[in-house]
Amino acid sequence: LGTVYEKHPRLHARAAQAYTKAVELEPDNVQYMFHLAVLLYQNGQFLRAARYLERLATLDPLNVRAHELLADVRRRLARGQGEDEA
Repeated sequence: LGTVYEKHPRLHARAAQAYTKAVELEPDNVQYMFHLAVLLYQNGQFLRAARYLERLATLDPLNVRAHELLADVRRRLARGQGEDEA
């Protein structure tokens, strides 16, 4: 469901809700977690994205894309970019 909503920028909030629910139901599913983190990143919610990316990096330490995105998120947070909502 998140993937369908994600294709429409006006529905990104619903996509985030769907991915969040999916991660709650399957907390170790790296695909759900990655999709959610990317969506949060795209919407400037870097603090929330970082939380999921850190978990993802722990679950899937060889996931290069997750590590690269996490490094970028940390740089942006260090510069004070993005929303800092919890």
